[in-house]
Amino acid sequence: MKRFVAALGIAVIFGTSAMAADMAPRTYAKAPPVAAPVNNWAGFYLGANGGYAWSVDDSLLSYNNVGVFNGVAPKGGFGGGQLGYNWQFNSVVVGLETDIEGSNITDSGISTGGRSQFYKLNWFGTVRGRLGFAVQDALFYATGGFAYGGLNKYTTGGVPTDFTYNSTATGYVAGAGLEYKFTPSWSVKAEYQYINLRRNDLYDPTGVNFATTRNLNTADDAFHTVRVGVNYFFGGPVVAKY
Repeated sequence: MKRFVAALGIAVIFGTSAMAADMAPRTYAKAPPVAAPVNNWAGFYLGANGGYAWSVDDSLLSYNNVGVFNGVAPKGGFGGGQLGYNWQFNSVVVGLETDIEGSNITDSGISTGGRSQFYKLNWFGTVRGRLGFAVQDALFYATGGFAYGGLNKYTTGGVPTDFTYNSTATGYVAGAGLEYKFTPSWSVKAEYQYINLRRNDLYDPTGVNFATTRNLNTADDAFHTVRVGVNYFFGGPVVAKY
């Protein structure tokens, strides 16, 4: 009897092992990928901003002929608003933006010959393209395009005449920024822009160029600007990244 039970046990063990060897390995179905939401930057937006600007050249209008003048270095604050539209392709954001700013970017001085020099950028604006990359709630972007502004530059106390430039100057702008959405509809941003309104000479009433009467620094009217702002988004198509 003992031999029979032992033989039966051995047969069960070997039989179970053989059945296990014949069974195919179990396969597991991979779960489908879940769309990870990307913050929606598409559509129209409207906002406000404020910042500070300073001249690229700190000796604008300087000369050393018939008196010495070390030049002006206009700087000051500005504030205004912006309007734009974005298209979004997964994490890539392409957009157009325009802004207009009132400003108090100014400086003045007096030469050793007694002639006073005044410089002021009263307002300026840009029309720019934007190219950005969205990372969760943040948008890193570069921007560039057309710039324009109201310049008022003039001299007083001149003999025999004074000179002036009072018109809208045009040029270009380039920069970069970071924008962050703290709600689906609201964002804050910080941005740097280099604005170059090109060279704009002063003339007297007869059309004589101030640069021809002085050994004048005829640098471009260019500025570094930094600003912070807030935008409200009116919404666009929902975007998902896989």
